[in-house]
Amino acid sequence: MQRKQSYYAVRNTMHIMCDNALSSPQSLGYSLSGNLSNVRTQLYQKRNGAFYLIAWLEKQSFTKNKVINNPPQAVTIRFEQAISQVRAYRPSDATGGIAGSNQPKQTYVQPTTINLSVGDALTILEIVPKASPCRTLPPAAHLPQASSQILTSLAISPYCAPPV
Repeated sequence: MQRKQSYYAVRNTMHIMCDNALSSPQSLGYSLSGNLSNVRTQLYQKRNGAFYLIAWLEKQSFTKNKVINNPPQAVTIRFEQAISQVRAYRPSDATGGIAGSNQPKQTYVQPTTINLSVGDALTILEIVPKASPCRTLPPAAHLPQASSQILTSLAISPYCAPPV
């Protein structure tokens, strides 16, 4: 049996969103503009202070017999506070192979606005405010071998999906 792309999309989302502890959430000042018709968002915060904004287009993408191609919609995110870094993930995008599909597709340094193309697959933005105690780490693929192993072992908990 072979794993399908949807398996990797769910696995990658769980890997990106993994957090094994509860914390007191803070607020993030931001606004959305552009073509917001059928655009859905959900904001989360991890215990390290980083926010995760998930955006997707809530439209039917298939029927019993065929795939429906929905064009992505242009959305602008404007931050109302200082942001250190934003990394954009697309968990279902297999560009770079299976190992690369849970790595950031784009990184923004000190952005005030970000222009996104929101489609019917999830886009996850990791947003690190300047005042956040969180230290952003490079993707595991860019760390020395020992560091990659340490990060992988720390990510495994009852609430986290281990890398496959």
